[in-house]
Amino acid sequence: MNKAIEFLVEIGKLKNTERTGWVVEGVKSPESVSDHSFRTAIAVMVFGKDRKDLDLNRCLKMALVHDIAESQIGDVLVDWKVKGHGSKMDRVADKSKHGITQEEKERKEMEGMEKLASFLGDSGKEITDIWKEYEERKTKESQFVKSVELFEMFLQAWEYEKAQPGVDISRWFQDQENWVKIKDEEMKKQILEIVEERKKK
Repeated sequence: MNKAIEFLVEIGKLKNTERTGWVVEGVKSPESVSDHSFRTAIAVMVFGKDRKDLDLNRCLKMALVHDIAESQIGDVLVDWKVKGHGSKMDRVADKSKHGITQEEKERKEMEGMEKLASFLGDSGKEITDIWKEYEERKTKESQFVKSVELFEMFLQAWEYEKAQPGVDISRWFQDQENWVKIKDEEMKKQILEIVEERKKK
């Protein structure tokens, strides 16, 4: 098997990697990491098409690769998140990989990215560089993509609450940890529109 196909097999694991946060909240049939990345990329295209201050091509690449390290380590919850979820963590099948420090998670993700990059040569370096840029959140593009990623998360939370009445994801909307990461003002307006629609339920 050639290296490009091996790479695609590896990231294909994201199709079967459930988003842990939704599992913890008791969502039935939660989306995969791949589902989330796909709609994030589409949203980047929709909200970024008229933005002259952004390199849209780079933003799209960033949206597509922002979670690919999870193909290697899973969607891992760090220690403070595990503590905050308390007994809800019992809903997670493999709890042993969760509860690590943020630093340990970052190390594992970097190792995962290095493995993925090794399949692709120069293209692998480009993917790693774009992923690092997203993680560091210093450029306009990375701040925009992170804001869009959070928009997609809020949109998904609202959809789950509407479709599954027993699910209460209010805490996600109230968590300041989410709001402080929204650095793009245009995307903040879009997220606030979701919040206003949610109040109508």
